[in-house]
Amino acid sequence: SSLNWFKSYLLNRKQSVKINEVNGNTIGIKNGVPQGSVLEPILCVIYINEIYFNFNTITVHGCVNNKISNQENCKIIKIVGKIVRYLGVVFDNNLKWDFHINNLLEKLRFITFKFIKLKNMAPKQTMKIVYFALYQSNFKYGLLVWDGFRDNILNALVINQNNIVRICLKKFTLERSTKANYREHILLVRLLYKKLLLCTWLRNLT
Repeated sequence: SSLNWFKSYLLNRKQSVKINEVNGNTIGIKNGVPQGSVLEPILCVIYINEIYFNFNTITVHGCVNNKISNQENCKIIKIVGKIVRYLGVVFDNNLKWDFHINNLLEKLRFITFKFIKLKNMAPKQTMKIVYFALYQSNFKYGLLVWDGFRDNILNALVINQNNIVRICLKKFTLERSTKANYREHILLVRLLYKKLLLCTWLRNLT
C-alpha cells in the first residue's frame, strides 16, 4: 500500500556528522524528511495539511511532533491580492466587475483589430461565423455572473460590440443597426444576457 511504501522510505534512517575528516556517532532519525529528495514536496504537504489556521492547534501540533516554536521570532505576514482569476472570471476584493470587464475588453479589442483586416477578405456570412466563434463566445462566457450590474461599467463593452457588429455586417454608415442585428440573429450584450437568464430559468423549471 501507499502507507507502507512511505514507511519503508522514512523508517530506520540514520545520520552522522562529519567535520574535518572526523565522523560523529551514528544515530537514528525519528523526525524530518531527507532534504533534496523527490518526495520532499509531497511529504511537506501531508505534514502541513493537518495544521488548522489558529494558534492553539498549531501549538498542539508542534508539541505532538516535538517541534516547539519560538514565538518571539514568529511573525504574521498578511498577503492579500486585489484580484483573483478563477475559471476565466476575474474577481476583485470588492466583488465588483471592473477588472473583469477591462480584462475582457482588452481581449475583445484585439479580436476587433483582426476583424478589421478580415472584412476585406471574407464575405459577410463568414464574418458572422467567425464573430460567433471568437467574439461572442468570449463575452458570453460567465455573462450571467458579471452582467446585470451598473450600466456605466458596461458602456465600453457595448460600444466595442456595436463596432464589431458593424464590421461583420459591413455597415459603413452611422445608421442604427438594431434591425440588421435582429435580422442576422446577433444579440447585443444586454439582450443576450436576458436570453441566457430566461433559458436558465426555464431549464430549472423542468
